[in-house]
This record gives sequence, C-alpha cells and structure tokens, in this order.
Amino acid sequence: MTRLADFPLVADVPLVPEAIAARAADDPDAVAVVADGDALTYGRFLDRATQVARAVREAGGDRDQIVGLSCRRSVDSLVGLLGILLSGAAYTYLDATWPRERLRRVVAQCRMPIVVTDAHAAAIAEDLGPATIGLDRVLATFGSDPEPLVVNQPGDLAYVVYTSGSTGVPKGVAVEHGGVANMCRQLARVFKVSPGSRMLQFSHWAWDAAVCELLVTLTAGATVVLAPETVRHGGEDLAEFLRRHRVSVATLTPSVLAALPHRDLPDLRTVVAVGEPCPAELVTRWARRGRRVLNGYGPTEATVAVSVGVCRPGRTVTIGRPLPGVAVRIVDDTGAAVSAGQSGELLVGGVGVARGYLTDPEDADPDVGPTVATAGLFFTDADGARWYRTGDVVRQRGDGSLVFEHRIDDQIQLHGHRIEPREVEHALRRHPRVQTCAVVARAGRLAAFVLTDDPDLTAANMSRLVAQWLPLHMIPEVHIVDRWPVTQHGKVDLAALTDTAHGGEPAQPPGPVPSPPDSTVADVLELVRDVLEDSAVDPDTDFFEAGGHSLLAAQLAVEVGQRFGVLVEARQITECRTARRLAELVAQPALLGQGG
Repeated sequence: MTRLADFPLVADVPLVPEAIAARAADDPDAVAVVADGDALTYGRFLDRATQVARAVREAGGDRDQIVGLSCRRSVDSLVGLLGILLSGAAYTYLDATWPRERLRRVVAQCRMPIVVTDAHAAAIAEDLGPATIGLDRVLATFGSDPEPLVVNQPGDLAYVVYTSGSTGVPKGVAVEHGGVANMCRQLARVFKVSPGSRMLQFSHWAWDAAVCELLVTLTAGATVVLAPETVRHGGEDLAEFLRRHRVSVATLTPSVLAALPHRDLPDLRTVVAVGEPCPAELVTRWARRGRRVLNGYGPTEATVAVSVGVCRPGRTVTIGRPLPGVAVRIVDDTGAAVSAGQSGELLVGGVGVARGYLTDPEDADPDVGPTVATAGLFFTDADGARWYRTGDVVRQRGDGSLVFEHRIDDQIQLHGHRIEPREVEHALRRHPRVQTCAVVARAGRLAAFVLTDDPDLTAANMSRLVAQWLPLHMIPEVHIVDRWPVTQHGKVDLAALTDTAHGGEPAQPPGPVPSPPDSTVADVLELVRDVLEDSAVDPDTDFFEAGGHSLLAAQLAVEVGQRFGVLVEARQITECRTARRLAELVAQPALLGQGG
C-alpha cells in the first residue's frame, strides 16, 4: 500500500491527499466509497489513485497545472479525481454533455495538458485536444510499488469550478489547497462526519457542493455513498436509496428536500440544505428527534462554505456564524461597515478566499500556466488581507448569526445552480433576429422572454440555439412576445411580458424523419407521464411547458435509455421537447449522441 510517509502533513491541518493517506494508514480495510454493486476500501482506493497519479505525472502533470476529469459517476471516476490530486495537479470536471464549444473554452482557459477519462467520454475528450489518460487502461495495469509523489503546499491550486458568468461566458474559480483543507476540517466537525458515517454524494461533480460531499467525507475517514443517475431526480427513489444504504448525512437543495419523503429514514442524522434559501416550513418538516437540519451558505469563490446555521422549528432560519478560518464584514454601498443589526453586502475573507477567476489565454503571459484576474469582486485591503464581495445582502443578529435577505443583482439560484441571466441572454442574442430578451426565474423554472421581428422564429428554434452554448440547467423555457412593455421608470415590466408571451409552433428536426412506430411513441409517452407525474400529457405536449426542468430531464434521459437500451443525453430532451420527437430519436439510434 502507498506509504503514509510519502505524504508529510502540513502544519496542523493536513491537505486533502495527506489526510486521505492518513485515513488509509489508520484503517486500510474501512470502506471509502460505495455505489450499487461496487465498493472500495481506503487501502485499495489510495493504491489505485496513486497508480493514476503516476500516469498523470508521466504525462506531464505537475503542481498548479489543471487536469481535466471527464467520466461518468462511478467508483473509478472518484479514483481518478484523487489520482489527479495525488499527482500534485489540480482538477476541473468536464461534463461530456456540455456543448462542445463550452468544453473547448474551458480546456483553453485552463491550458489543460491532460484529461483523465473513461470509455464513455473518451471520444469527446480526445476531440478537445489535450492528451488523454484512460482510467480503464491505467487501472488494468495496476502496480504494487508506487513511488513517492509531489506534496502540495497550501497555496497550490486544488481545483477549478466553473460558474455562470455575468459577462456572457462561464467563469473558472481557482481554489487553493489551504482553503479546501480548512473547509474539510470545519464541515466534518459541524456535520459530525467521522469514521462510520455514510455521506451521500448527490451533487453534480461540476458543482462545488460535490467537493464538500466527496472530500469532507474522505478526509474524515467516512464512507462516500455515490447516488446513481436513476435517483438524482429525488422523490421516493432517492428515499429508498437512502434507506438501503443507511445514509447518515445528506446535503441537498431545498427543491429536492421538498419532494423527498421525510419519514422512515432512521439512519439519516444530519440534513444540510444548500444552494437555495431554506424555507421555515422545510425545517419543520425535516427536523425530527435524533436528526439535525442545517442550512449551509457559501459561494464558490469562498471555497464552498462560509457559515452553517443550525435550524429549529419555529425559529428564524439563519445561515449561522462564520466558520473558523473565515472572516466576514457587512458593508453599505460605500464600503463602510454597517451598524449592528443593519443590512448590507457580505464580504468574505480568510483562508478560503479563492485565488481568483481564470483569464483567457490571449490575456495571459504565454510563459506561465493558467493565470487569474482578481480585480472587481476580489480585493486586498490596507492590511494585506484578501476579500471577496459576495453580492449577498445579510444582517447580523445579536447572537452573531447571519440572516440572508436578498441579492444586490439579478443572479438566480435554481435547483442548486447559480445562474447569471446575462449569460443566458447572451446566448439568446446570438440569433440575429432577436431584438431584445430577458431571463428570470418563474414558478421554479428558468424563463426567457424574447422579442423578435421574425414571425417564423419559435420557442423551439431558440431552445435549439442556446443548447449549442449552455449546459442543460441553463436552458430556459422560451416565450416569444409581441411587444416589450416597460414600467414608468424604464425597466422591463415582467408581469406584462408574461401576459403577452406565446411559444409558437415547435421547430421540425432537420431533414426527413420517418414517423416512429405507435408502440414506441406510447412507451416514451408513458415514461414522460411518469416523470412529470401527469397523466394528461399527450405525445405533442412540450415537456418543459408541462413542468419539466433540468433535474427531471436528466431523469427522463436515464429512464428512456434503460427502457430502449440506448444512450440518451439529457440535452437531447431539451432538443426534442415532446414525447413524439423523442420517440423519433429513439427509433433512429444513429441520431443519438449528436446532442452535444
């Protein structure tokens, strides 16, 4: 097994690779990660990850370089993630379902030399340009005597997470090891994660909540329970999965918690609401004897977590006090500190403040690796301390806990995703006949209102356009409007826009497409009705207008794939939109796989 001596500890808070190595040395037979039908002990997990690390090093990976990870969720893909970190490099997750242009931009911005991939994503990764390392090949040639590897320092890059950007392009947030180590230690303490705990891994790996679920669990010596795609829509399927795997800690968005049965989960001791404001009624529903409900808060730029509030029925839901290692200020619009109890913008400092946003290659020094820009939201004060402007308005109560009130801008939090409306609007404006547009959250879904002088431009046309640039969770429900009403102050009147919206006729797929068999349409329709829980849906009902959203689209893609034995991407649900169109796709397998 890999030797603990190969990973010397840094100060009193070990970095992630050292902490996991220590757990493997203490109890190599403890279970590190489980999935349906698969499990890996800490000893075996570390050995296999070290094998991947050697391959990354041999391919040129090194400290402060960013290596891509493009794999389906699996035990082996988690081995790949740890392997990248053990090599000394940082990782960023490349979702193979993202539009190809988005992937290319990420690869270029990261100056990515290598992508670690599996068979599912290998072809896409190879098309992007970097050298590829196939997990299957590396793990099949497992060696038993791994060499000592590079040891990181707290200021080295650990990972990059991409968030929605207000300038119309995604932003890569560069996070350092020191902040990750502090986050892991503090959240393990607050969540009460320790050897014997079983923590659900539910979040998408491109979201920073996954960093918490994975690394907090592994550095604490607990067990990661990987949720398969088939339960990630939530509901009773997820509840049954939690029972079967005896999950004790789960981090979920309030949207998922609201649809999840809360009874008959005797092993679930800690529920953490993240990614969206937590309603008081949700606390009342989930708080039970022997179970705690926590409300987590923290932007990606502050390394996942700033504070965690302990929620109790009948009391104000707060986001808690700052965690150790985190500093906060509450300021007015001039930057001056507000008086006690007053509202203001929250500034975050401390060890978790990210290095900054990755810059595009043309803006960087060609002789160095990926560089960051810290101007604007990141700043350094007169004492040399670095801060991040969150854009969140809060107030501090007498007990020191923070209450979130609202955003100072129009950023949207939806199903746990942070969405900048201007990035979606930028994609919509790529169509030359779009005169203006607006994107808002409406009834739990992302909605776009589009004004055009082209009578033939339809909602389906626009959805297909933005699907070329945006990930699934950012593709809006499009409404075509005949006029652009404004208020007396000159701002768009969203209520009036809603009254004038219409969708137009769905666009037809390019080229002649033969009609699918009636039985295929019926089978697909049955799946659509089950996912939407709506028996009134017909073959030509628009999935998203009937209440579908990104989580349900992902569920439908899995259900259709299993029923027909084909690979369906969630993006293709957005392109098809109706059961009949989806049946056309299923009836012609050659069309599948073209959704990116």
